[in-house]
Amino acid sequence: MYLHSLSLDSLIKAYLEAIELELEEEFIELLLNELIRREILIDGLSEPTK
Repeated sequence: MYLHSLSLDSLIKAYLEAIELELEEEFIELLLNELIRREILIDGLSEPTK
């Protein structure tokens, strides 16, 4: 998947919508990992515990 080509705005929207729609946890983690890689923090959200 080419998440690095997504704009920051699109990545954040995709992540928040994936949570809201309760999509597959694996997909949400994929988006979250890209946010972490870009060092983007979203208020009120934290890294998942494993």
